[in-house]
Amino acid sequence: MPEYAGHAEEIVELEVEARGLLNVSLSRRQLQAFEVYAGLLIDWNARSNLTAITKPGDIAVKHFLDSLTCLLAMGTSPNAGRLIDVGSGAGFPGLPIKIACPQLRVTLVESTRKKVDSLLFYFENLLRSSVIVGSRSDQQHW
Repeated sequence: MPEYAGHAEEIVELEVEARGLLNVSLSRRQLQAFEVYAGLLIDWNARSNLTAITKPGDIAVKHFLDSLTCLLAMGTSPNAGRLIDVGSGAGFPGLPIKIACPQLRVTLVESTRKKVDSLLFYFENLLRSSVIVGSRSDQQHW
C-alpha cells in the first residue's frame, strides 16, 4: 500500500464513531486502508473532480462513516454474501463497506469513465478482491 500519512486523527475519529454508532470494530489494517483511501481520494479528486467533499475530517464522516451505515441494513452477517453498488461514483458506499467487510464480494458499477478509472486506481492500491464494471447497470445481465 502507498504511504498516505497525515489523516490519522480523522481516521481515529472514524474508528470511535463506527464502534459507538454502528457497533463496527475496525482493525488497524482496515483503519490504515481508510487512511490511504482518504489520501488517494484527495489526490485523485485534484485531477478529476469526483467529489466536493475533500477535507479529511469530512471524508471520514460524510463518505466513510455514512457508507458504513449501510451495514445496519445488511443484517447480522455482512461479511458473507455479495453486494452490488450501482452508480459507485468515487466508490461510496461499496469500497468502505468492502474495507470493513473484507470477505464480502463487492461489485461496483459505474458508467462514467473518469470514475471507473479512479475506482480501478483505488482497488489497485487498496484491494484486489472485488469487481469493477465500467458500464451502465441497465446494460448488464445480472
